[in-house]
Amino acid sequence: MGVAMWIRRTVLRVLLSLLAAVGAASWSAAGSAPLDKTAIRAKLAPCLCRVTVQNTWGIPLALANGFVLGNGRFVVTELGALARHGAARAVVRFQDGSKVATDQFGMADPVSGLAALYLKPGASSREGLTLVLTLPPLDANPMVATTDSGGSQLELAVGRLIAGPKMVELAARTDVSVLKADWTFLRILSRGVAGASGMPVLDGEGAVVGVRMDVIGRKVTAPLVVPATALRDALFSSKPELKPLAEVPEAAWAVPILRLEGQPVTASQFSQLARGLKDSMVCRQCNGKGSIVKGSLYSSYGLSSVKCGVCGGDGIVCPEDVYARMAQMAEECARVAWAPDIKARTRKGVLAEGLQRLKALAAAGPRFLRDWGRAVTADLKAADGDFPRGIVLHARVGETIEGPDGRYTLLEMARARVSAAFRPAAVTNPSAPGPSGVPAEPRERTWIVIGGVVQARIDSGKAGSPLGRGKGRPLYVLPFGWVPAPAAAASGR
Repeated sequence: MGVAMWIRRTVLRVLLSLLAAVGAASWSAAGSAPLDKTAIRAKLAPCLCRVTVQNTWGIPLALANGFVLGNGRFVVTELGALARHGAARAVVRFQDGSKVATDQFGMADPVSGLAALYLKPGASSREGLTLVLTLPPLDANPMVATTDSGGSQLELAVGRLIAGPKMVELAARTDVSVLKADWTFLRILSRGVAGASGMPVLDGEGAVVGVRMDVIGRKVTAPLVVPATALRDALFSSKPELKPLAEVPEAAWAVPILRLEGQPVTASQFSQLARGLKDSMVCRQCNGKGSIVKGSLYSSYGLSSVKCGVCGGDGIVCPEDVYARMAQMAEECARVAWAPDIKARTRKGVLAEGLQRLKALAAAGPRFLRDWGRAVTADLKAADGDFPRGIVLHARVGETIEGPDGRYTLLEMARARVSAAFRPAAVTNPSAPGPSGVPAEPRERTWIVIGGVVQARIDSGKAGSPLGRGKGRPLYVLPFGWVPAPAAAASGR
């Protein structure tokens, strides 16, 4: 038997066993009874996961929720998150902290907007959830359970399942081409079901009734549920073969794309953080003026003015606690900038205030810059690869090179052994998600101050490439914005 034929038959057996497990559950009258949250939580927790989509350099492109299905060989997640330009692999992280990497999928259905990532034998020993054979009678408003948490804490939300819009009607409203399918989305009547697209919806027996998916249409995000029957049909209709993740098709439905974990800070909370940073960047002895008057008889004649012993006349210093505030500000700004669902007024206000703080940093003196560089180096050493992490860099712009998903600009930080890279389109292209407003990309060999979040160390796999130069791998920074450093302030650094 040829190798190709053996692989195809092996994949066929895997998918058939998956489908057998998928069809093991059916709806019962218990669906209307009170749900046993403890039993559901125990069954659900081992199966939930967070999916991080990466390019070939190991840079995260999107985050999504998912769950293990059937015999434990596939993870169901959102197709919209996987279909990122340059996507090459996915890292699946479970509730217990264990991780599995994969670069293959066994099903990707544009109509349902779902995909099934393949887990190699031995990668995970956990059993998956089953799908119901038929949907419950919706006229009885059956009780279901779901979760908003993809992290270590699993909180269940219970609600009533009702019918949502028909697929063809939603396609017409969202300007999606006519799809060759005829089914109806579902909805959950509950207060605690926002912001966890990709999570399963379970009945009282712990079987999957549907998969949550937030659909964007005409600037409004609708929290819907893809029925389990649609997922079953997609699994049965897909060809029994594995394909590389780079070949996933585009999803029919537009969905919010998550880039960073955590909830965005509110405008008032960020104002307090920015105010605290501003206050901490003023020398207590000279009040930012750079000099103090020695207390003596001659002081009344103005003859004893001396330099401030704390800041050396620069006005501010940068001890570790000040840089910690800077990094926190950058992280919160980046989370607001890249949050998929946030009020435009809040985003604009937070980013404007963040850029003002970057402008203040760009005018700092040489002593502050020296301490700043040391603080960045110490912080990254302490982090030991624990990313994402807020960062603020005063750096010189290097060349721009082509990456697996677009152009990257290289950066070299002053007075610190740190090199980094970021996507210039992230802050200059108004049509792209994320911050915008900077009129042009920074020019090569100019100085800038950039704030954002370190997401990973770049692994280009090419020691002779621009990203392979220097000590250690460069940091990838997801920015919220940058400002130019004045030529006078940048000179001699």
